[in-house]
Amino acid sequence: MKKILYWILGVIVVLLIALYIALFTPIGNKALASILQSQLRSISSLDINVSKFELSPSKLDTELDIANMAKFKLDGNLSLFSLGFDLKYLLSLKQEYLQNNNINSKKDLSFGGDIFGSAFDFNASGRGYLFGSNVELDAKILDFAPANIALNANGIKIEELLELLSKPKYAEGILNINANISSKESKPYGNALINLYTKSINYALVQKDFNISLAKNSEINVDINALIENDKILAKTQILNPYMEFIAKESIFDLSKQNIQSDFSLNLKDLSKIEGLVKSTLAGRAILDGNLSFDILNSSLKDLAAKINGSQIAFANLSGVELDLRARARGDKEQINYNATLNSNIAEITKADGYYKLSNKELSIETKAIVSDLSKIQKDMSGEVLADAKAKLSGSLIKELDANVNLAGGTINAKSQGQSLDILIDKLDLAKALVLAGQPNYLNGFLNAKAHLSSLDFTNLNGNYEAKASGSFGEEALSKMLSKNFPANTKYDFSINGKINNNILSFLASLKSDLANLDSFKGEFDINKAILKSNYVFDIYDLSRLGFLAEKNFKGQAKFEGSVSMDKSLGATINSSNLFGGKLNGVLANNNLKADISNIDFSNMMQSLDMPDYYEGKANLDLSYNLLSSNGLVNADLNNGKLKNVGLIKTIQSLTKSDLTKDSFNEAKAVARLSKNAIALNINLKSPRINIAVENGAVNTQNSTLNIPFSIGIDKANFKGSIKGSTDNPSVNIDLASALKSAADKFLKGDDAQNVNKLLDKLFK
Repeated sequence: MKKILYWILGVIVVLLIALYIALFTPIGNKALASILQSQLRSISSLDINVSKFELSPSKLDTELDIANMAKFKLDGNLSLFSLGFDLKYLLSLKQEYLQNNNINSKKDLSFGGDIFGSAFDFNASGRGYLFGSNVELDAKILDFAPANIALNANGIKIEELLELLSKPKYAEGILNINANISSKESKPYGNALINLYTKSINYALVQKDFNISLAKNSEINVDINALIENDKILAKTQILNPYMEFIAKESIFDLSKQNIQSDFSLNLKDLSKIEGLVKSTLAGRAILDGNLSFDILNSSLKDLAAKINGSQIAFANLSGVELDLRARARGDKEQINYNATLNSNIAEITKADGYYKLSNKELSIETKAIVSDLSKIQKDMSGEVLADAKAKLSGSLIKELDANVNLAGGTINAKSQGQSLDILIDKLDLAKALVLAGQPNYLNGFLNAKAHLSSLDFTNLNGNYEAKASGSFGEEALSKMLSKNFPANTKYDFSINGKINNNILSFLASLKSDLANLDSFKGEFDINKAILKSNYVFDIYDLSRLGFLAEKNFKGQAKFEGSVSMDKSLGATINSSNLFGGKLNGVLANNNLKADISNIDFSNMMQSLDMPDYYEGKANLDLSYNLLSSNGLVNADLNNGKLKNVGLIKTIQSLTKSDLTKDSFNEAKAVARLSKNAIALNINLKSPRINIAVENGAVNTQNSTLNIPFSIGIDKANFKGSIKGSTDNPSVNIDLASALKSAADKFLKGDDAQNVNKLLDKLFK
């Protein structure tokens, strides 16, 4: 609207100039049209063309094309000597144009009316259909200042506004704007009311575009009621939805001093509803109250007082937290001074004082905090935590730092005088540190570490570091995270060291544990570019120790080596020279894993992974798997192998009265299609005497149930059946009708065989 007002005022000003110089001839009109077009383009920064311009001492008729999207018409009567005018105007956006630009409008958007009076005292009125609303505007302009303005715009559709701005339809709703402002002793006086409410929100689109997960029923109502009087705007604001209430009872905007003063209150009735915003589990309620004073002219905070009261708050591994936070900040053109305290039933911050200098962005802070009893956070813990710190930062640079933490006997110290930084960690209890960080107890044990940075330019860091930790894994927390029974008292020993040179961090790490060993993890990480290059050696020296992950009795061993890289996406290679007697070569790129496994001992692999062991021989496998979709494909070449006289094979042999284990299958293929909770299986085994086929077999990997239909051809006899039950307890069912038909075909000829088959079809329907 501001640009449109500029266009209108630009037209009027240029027209007055034209009247004074009396350019009323066609040639003069043409010259004036050119000047008008140039001025309007300069004022609006839009491609505006004057398509019609006719001016005489008593008449005006002009048309503008605005950026090929809108038309503006102005025509009517003029009085040169009295500087009077009686004009009509029309601004319109055609429905066809709107639809061509994916703006869903039921009709043309138009706004027009009258402008009449004299240059120093005139009235302007307007009526039109804009964004679903019938907009009405009446104004009186006296000595180039508004003496009276009345605006009524009810029922503006939010979705149409979004479409006009080429934004997706994040919400649907209604916006109402009503204002009645007059002049009193040369100062504005009146009121304005703004009301907005959303009928619906496209939650999926908000999540996709902004990565914000809004709770359902987040639709809001907004009411702003403003009184304009004596160069001041007094406003009351209320924003409501089912779980949040924001109220500013009195906001004062001093137009002459360019200053805002306001109270505010935010009542979060249910913190669980904003979990998607903070990306963390929350519960309880909180109320934020305060007052604010801000100098708009100098863009500086003058005064801020705020307090937060929270009750029954739960987050991370904490619950039942009661807190009272109070903060105060005072500022001027040069500096903001602040202080804050926190009282809660968990921890206290007894001091948080400092300042922020606007000129050089220097931040100073001095703070002290205490957790008097760790059992208040987690019952099985004890001890206290004391922390104090003094720091001065200039932008992202550390000028001074002296920080000390004593966590139940373990210490963290960080010191700097602006040239370098030294960090020393001594006997830090990892379980207690994780609890304080709001994390589950994934690790027990102690950490010792030290680091030295010889420069504090975060774009060009240099230094060295080392760390060691040993202890046991947190059985309870890891069992919950993995949804598996993590082994108790599982020990680990971790170490890492390296250097930082020109923001390139080199590292050499190893992790020994009762489950497996990461013998070596070595590489470089570019801090500026976030690029990782590394290689590793991973030794699963006893597969049985990892069986809990699949709830299987694994056995054997495996050793892998390869590389891990990160440059916008994760990439890796995985290789093994002796995997179940064969070789593995795999590549991970763009979340797709491709692997070739050659010449493995198939029976050894099935035994090691606690899978049904029915086949012996060498195998080649080709694997393709997408980590995001959990879909994949396995092609297996099992040529020249034999069935084993165990389990299901024994059962089938007893039913078919034929030994299946002496035949070597010169053609043996298996295809498995993998999805999140299922495997679709197709198998084809052929020898000169035997043909075994499985079509569309199904294995439910979630509950281990089977449904595998099969067909067997032995010599000239053919059988059908199915394997059902579970992988731990499978059962074989032979289709008796198919067996008897096969016998009839084998021992009877011609019509006799056909008649018996028809009889069997009727009996086994």
